[in-house]
Amino acid sequence: MSKVRGPPSNTWYGPALEFMQGEVGEADFPWLDEYGAVVRLSAPLVPGGDILLISDSKALRHMHQTAFNEFGANALRHAIVNLMTGPGIATAQGLDHVRQHQVIQPGFGISEIRTHIPHFFEYADKLSDRWSEILGASNGSAVIDVTEWNSKLTLDLVGRALFDYEFGALDGKEDDLIHACENAENVIVESMGTMVEGGVIFMALSKYISPTIYNFVLDHSWDPKITRIRHARDLCRSFAERIVAEKKAAILDGRQDKDIMSLIVRANSSNKDVKNRMNDEELLAQDLSVRWEQYGDPHHALDTHGTCPESGIAATTERRNTGQKPYGMESADLDSLTFMNAFLKETLRMHPVTFMVTQEPKADTVLPLSQPLTLSTEEVITELSIPKGQNIVSSLSGYNRLKELWGQDAHVFNPDRWLGDSLKGKSTGFGMYNWFFLWTRCWWKFALVLLQVYIVRVAGHFRFSMTEDSKKIKRQSSVYMMPKVDGSPERGITLPLSVELDDE
Repeated sequence: MSKVRGPPSNTWYGPALEFMQGEVGEADFPWLDEYGAVVRLSAPLVPGGDILLISDSKALRHMHQTAFNEFGANALRHAIVNLMTGPGIATAQGLDHVRQHQVIQPGFGISEIRTHIPHFFEYADKLSDRWSEILGASNGSAVIDVTEWNSKLTLDLVGRALFDYEFGALDGKEDDLIHACENAENVIVESMGTMVEGGVIFMALSKYISPTIYNFVLDHSWDPKITRIRHARDLCRSFAERIVAEKKAAILDGRQDKDIMSLIVRANSSNKDVKNRMNDEELLAQDLSVRWEQYGDPHHALDTHGTCPESGIAATTERRNTGQKPYGMESADLDSLTFMNAFLKETLRMHPVTFMVTQEPKADTVLPLSQPLTLSTEEVITELSIPKGQNIVSSLSGYNRLKELWGQDAHVFNPDRWLGDSLKGKSTGFGMYNWFFLWTRCWWKFALVLLQVYIVRVAGHFRFSMTEDSKKIKRQSSVYMMPKVDGSPERGITLPLSVELDDE
């Protein structure tokens, strides 16, 4: 471990602070080129607190797929997610994660998602109508904060498909739950988006501190930001209690509701092995986990991928070339739009919403490497021994820029790489959608269909261009990669774009 190369420590807090404070990729892309796909970030203040930053494809596949149960969440990350969701799929580890995944999966099967595709189009159309109204009142052009509207779209769709509940966010309905979620999300960005020195120390110390202590501190902290997150969680929990009770009552009445939470509750109740069922606390936590994950990942994916100026061009070009009409489309129709999906994959590669995951091995282990790694002693190794409790940051943003996998133009946006043979024979078994939806493996298809429908139905009807503010957008490092205007932290998550109707 001590021989793994990395940037020098110019401060007491080491290079981890530079990595956490900077824009996504700002620090680690140069390190990737200089030191390789495994980089050691030293933590001088904490003995044994060094962090391994890993982008190597075989190592990532080992940690997140092959030997998934041998790794657990970093204690600090686990406590923060637990604060928001409780003991759900987002915090479950090992066999508990497998058990919960087996119960949840039936609700997110491809056939189940297909039944909700009309809802995807319904709410995408509603968003288009709202923007058309704004443009109609502004002589056909206006600056729109698309992240605010994408948040409303995602919340309405999640409510309808997952809970058979109408939030009414796109209709301007006032709801304490909506405001609490939006408020808490901005708090998370404020709290984690710019890591203070203490945050780096706590991450390094997490191998020595029990998650119970972190949970206690977060549950009783008087910090205003933590208090606002707890308030949002409590409102969501009250909603979850009502929803789960309604779903249980519907099952007793013999109803066969098709919303995803009904499917999860029904699958849990019908499980013949009582030991494999989720208890009430875990069921409530699934509601909270799904809400945060669906509200977070797809919402910010829309910000990053759906509204970039080229997305509308991709959608309209595809329709003209194929003769495909964006009406009455099914999942197979969306998947058949070859160029649009290549465009989508390339934007996911360049701008991954889930750009990193922190974790640690539960016991001493050995990581296989896809590329030889040169140590500080000039020794070259093909596997790396790491001790129990080692702080690891799995870097999706780094993996997505590996030149040995993506080519010498790895830092260049090029959708054509998905259409030709340039990636042939380079598969790592760790696919693009697996990585992008790393925290949301159960419902990756849901998020993917939302992105596809958004590009076809919304982005294809408008033209987007940069404003002076959007030219200053930075890829904010936080729980997700989020758009923020550089120099204006008070504005929170925002992406102001100039929007016009596309009459072509």
